[in-house]
Amino acid sequence: MTFLLPIGLLALLALPVIIVLHLLRERRRRVVVPSLLLWQNVPRRQSAQRVRRLPLTLLLLLQLLAAALIALALGRPQIARILGGSRQLAIVLDTSTSMAARDGSSTRFAQAQEQARVALRSLGAGDRAVLVAAGPAARVLALGTGADLPTFLAALDAQQPGGTGTDLAGALTLAEAAFEGTARREMVVLTDNGPASAAQLPASVPADLDWRQIGAAQPNRAIVALAARRWGANQQVYA
Repeated sequence: MTFLLPIGLLALLALPVIIVLHLLRERRRRVVVPSLLLWQNVPRRQSAQRVRRLPLTLLLLLQLLAAALIALALGRPQIARILGGSRQLAIVLDTSTSMAARDGSSTRFAQAQEQARVALRSLGAGDRAVLVAAGPAARVLALGTGADLPTFLAALDAQQPGGTGTDLAGALTLAEAAFEGTARREMVVLTDNGPASAAQLPASVPADLDWRQIGAAQPNRAIVALAARRWGANQQVYA
């Protein structure tokens, strides 16, 4: 097992704190009684000479278990796969200008980046991955294993949409070429284009390709002509 955020394990320091709190004695309450005859023959407890034993109560065990689970969750454990072997993940990210269009509260490109982050963070330490940009020319942004997650995230965050055209076929070919051996293969395409037909895809692309269309389809709009004319003291612009 490996941890993507080992500093989160510092939360395990809460375990001894919980134990100490349970070891602390309750403050004695002063009670007024009519007579001490009933307590005269009761042996006095030598608190200074006795070692306080930890009370193993259900509450203590539940608190320790909860604190340990929270600490492990903060450390973000990654368990290597024993059954089924490792996996290989290829992510193709559309970086064309159309991905800069706003769709809801964010741009399509920002939504695609977030989906790519989620997919990358699901990698185990022994899994392989490749991140490919599909712009006017396809290019590999990062290649490595799940242990290289910071490198993948940095390459992903550095991307900005721009350029005309999307070489998805070339990007898919690059992504497929990064696969090695017989490990399970997964390929995710993040684009605002509709799903491609089988005839448009390279023959070697896996049949279970995960094509995720980002945003709703909209017709292209552009200003094809622009002219300005002076009319008296005013300027009139025609588009």
